[in-house]
Amino acid sequence: MNNPPGFTSCPANTTTTTATATNQVKSKTATAAARAAISTQQSDNLCPTQIFTMDSPLISCTPDFKNAYQTNNWEKIQQYESWTQNDYQEVIDRINNTPNDGAWNRVSDSKVNYYSSWGKKATLYAFPVSIVPTNMAQRMMDPNSEYCATVSIGLYCESPNTLSTWSLGIGLPTKLEDVAVSLMVCKTLAKFLYDGLDFQANHFADVLTQSAHELGIYMAKFSIQDRFLGQLAQSLQFTIANIGMASLYKFPSRRNTYRIGVFNWDNNNNWSVANTHFTNGVTPGYVKSGEDIYVTILNASSKNTAPRTFSPRTPLTCIAPYSVYIFENNASYPEGSTITLNVLPDGYGFLNKNFTYAYNGPITPRNGHFGQAAPIDPSQLVNSSSWTANNLNFVSPIGIPISAAMVPTANAPNSLYTANLHINFNPARASL
Repeated sequence: MNNPPGFTSCPANTTTTTATATNQVKSKTATAAARAAISTQQSDNLCPTQIFTMDSPLISCTPDFKNAYQTNNWEKIQQYESWTQNDYQEVIDRINNTPNDGAWNRVSDSKVNYYSSWGKKATLYAFPVSIVPTNMAQRMMDPNSEYCATVSIGLYCESPNTLSTWSLGIGLPTKLEDVAVSLMVCKTLAKFLYDGLDFQANHFADVLTQSAHELGIYMAKFSIQDRFLGQLAQSLQFTIANIGMASLYKFPSRRNTYRIGVFNWDNNNNWSVANTHFTNGVTPGYVKSGEDIYVTILNASSKNTAPRTFSPRTPLTCIAPYSVYIFENNASYPEGSTITLNVLPDGYGFLNKNFTYAYNGPITPRNGHFGQAAPIDPSQLVNSSSWTANNLNFVSPIGIPISAAMVPTANAPNSLYTANLHINFNPARASL
C-alpha cells in the first residue's frame, strides 16, 4: 500500500482493514461484564461522559498561503480553494462509497496506532494525542469519566501544502486503546461527511455513542454541553468543507451562501466570538443565534499536533488560526440575511473590550459589511445605511488593528459570497 500523502511511512504490518480491526477492537475493549450486562438497547441506563472541543481549527501553511489570505488576494485564494477541494474530494468520495468503513486504514506512528483515509493527494486522520486519567478538575466537570482522550483530527492537502487540525476531548468511562478511540472518531466523522453541511451538531454525541457500540464498546455513552455546540459546529464545518467550495454549493435549499473567515494573527491573545446573531439566516449545525455560539480562536503562536511521521511536501512554517461562519438566506425571507459577530480578547471578561463585525447579504447583489470598535445591538443594523463594500480598517478597544475585505460581488463564484476578517493585520488590501 502506498504511503498516505504527507507521511513518510505506512508500515505494512500495521495496515489493517476496518472489518478486521473492528473484531480486534471488540475483543480488546468490551469486557466480559460489559458484554454480558450492557447492550446498545440499554444505553439509556448508562451514565454519560462528556465530549468537548478543545480549540479552534489551525491551518499550518507556507508563507505564500499566509500572504494570500492576509492581503486578501482573492485570485490566489480561489486557486488554493480549488486545489483543496480537488485533493480532498477523492478522500470524501472514498469514505462515502466504500462499505463497512473500509476506506479507513490502521497505521502506526511509533507506539501510537490510529486510523486514516487517503487518496492521491490528501490524507484525513484521527490521531490520539493522549489518553490519560482524569484529574480532579476534569472529574468535577465530568464526574462519570475515568480517562480523558485528546484526539487531533487532521487533513493534509498536498496541492496547497496545508495541514488543517482541530482537537476533540472525549471523556471515557474506562481506559481504551488508542486504536479504538481513533476508529470510533473516524466512524463518526464518516457519518457527518456523508450528510455534508446538512448536519446537526447536537447529534454528534449520539453518533459517537453509536460508533462506540458498533465496535463493542458498550459501556460508552457520550453527551455534550450546549456551551460547546458552537465550537463543535465550527469544527465540523471545517472538516466537511475546509477551505474548499464544493460542499458549500450543496447547502440544503440553497439560495445565496455567505462565508465569513476569521483569522487571528495576534501572537499574544486568543480571541473569542462570544455572541453570533443571524437575521433571516440558517447555518450548518442548526445552532441557534445567541450566546450558545461561543468560539475561541487560538493565537498565531499556537502549534499544530501531527503524527511524528508527518512530512509535508515543503516545510509548513506559518500558522493561520481560523474560524469560519457559513450561512444562507432563509428561503422564507426574500429580503436577505445578516450575521453579526461580537468578538473579544480572552481574559478581559466584561470590560467592554469587544468589537463588532457584521455582514449583510441581500438577495440582490449589494452585499456590504460593517465594523465598529465597540459592541452593538444587531437590531440597529437591520435598516442601517452603514454597510459598505469597501475594505474596513479600525482599531479594537485594546489597541489591536482589525481589518476586513469582501470578495467583489462580480467575482463571487456560484453565488458564494466571502469576506475575511483579520485580527492584528493592517491594512486589508484587495487584489481583485
